[in-house]
Amino acid sequence: MSTSRIAATGPRPIADTGLRGGAGGAAVLVALLVAVVLVGMWHVTQGTSGIGMWDLLRYAAGARETVGGVPVADVLTGSRLPRLLAGIAVGIALGAAGALLQSVTRNVLASPDTLAVSAGSYFALSAVAAFGLSVPLWASGGVAFVGGLAAAALVLGV
Repeated sequence: MSTSRIAATGPRPIADTGLRGGAGGAAVLVALLVAVVLVGMWHVTQGTSGIGMWDLLRYAAGARETVGGVPVADVLTGSRLPRLLAGIAVGIALGAAGALLQSVTRNVLASPDTLAVSAGSYFALSAVAAFGLSVPLWASGGVAFVGGLAAAALVLGV
């Protein structure tokens, strides 16, 4: 009689202890944002122009000075902030692409290498080069994209 009761109810599901949002998710998000801000502040102080953290702090306080004949504002707005913002934008885009790839495949282990996206991209570019086709630099990204999509479709279809 006990076996019929087990078969009727089935095994108990394992409790999911992962963070799904709420206070725990908010704490993780805040911690990650603080880390991005701190690393960004450190990154802005790095460079070859000789402008360091104290020069940038004086600029933020309102002092308009030059270091080595170069205005601090030009270095900050012409070089360091664009690099920082580009790095943050690329990181967000890569994170969104990874999350999208995992949600579309419904597989938390899905990545460009496990779904052959990387290999398909390399193969498509290698095939174009092996056949002697002349592809402009701007179009090589499209060739790699199509190769990656074809490889992923093949892996997901099989």
